[in-house]
Amino acid sequence: MADSRQLSKFVLSFESSKYTNHRSDRGGPTKYGITLATWKKVGYDKNGDRAITAEDIKLLTEDDYNRVFKLNYWDACWGDHIKNQSVANLLIDFAYNSGVSRAIRHVQSLVGAKQDGIMGPATLSAINNFKQGQWVLFDKLKVDRIAYLHEIVKNDPKQDPNLPGWLRRNKHIEYGKLIANNGKEIK
Repeated sequence: MADSRQLSKFVLSFESSKYTNHRSDRGGPTKYGITLATWKKVGYDKNGDRAITAEDIKLLTEDDYNRVFKLNYWDACWGDHIKNQSVANLLIDFAYNSGVSRAIRHVQSLVGAKQDGIMGPATLSAINNFKQGQWVLFDKLKVDRIAYLHEIVKNDPKQDPNLPGWLRRNKHIEYGKLIANNGKEIK
């Protein structure tokens, strides 16, 4: 079964521990890849001012990241039950960047499961028992994700400055290994 620790290190290598709020990033205020919208759903008022704002994002810690990543992405995609680490890595990184239900709908379309955006026993079984093999599923999901990233830019050209980084990150998820942002393989 897949292990979240490998992917967690990979995600951290690409997501800054510094607070950012770039105009070209639709996520707005972000730290560790956790956007304000995500923190409003899964977090809490870190500074005690009775509102979850960008100021709370600035206070996020690596422990906050670890909790959000594991519970809201890895566990939501049933990562512990996916047999192939590479497929789990690609699917859950897709979820981390583009939303859990969107990533699940994409994999459901590839494995012939009902496209409801919910990971359940039928979807999990279709992933783990993909008749063409896990490498083929990984490859199909990777190609699908690249097409999705290009579609984002096509629909919103202001996102174009982000595309090279998105594609680079996707490229660093290889079948059988993960390459951190610094170019080193994650063990």
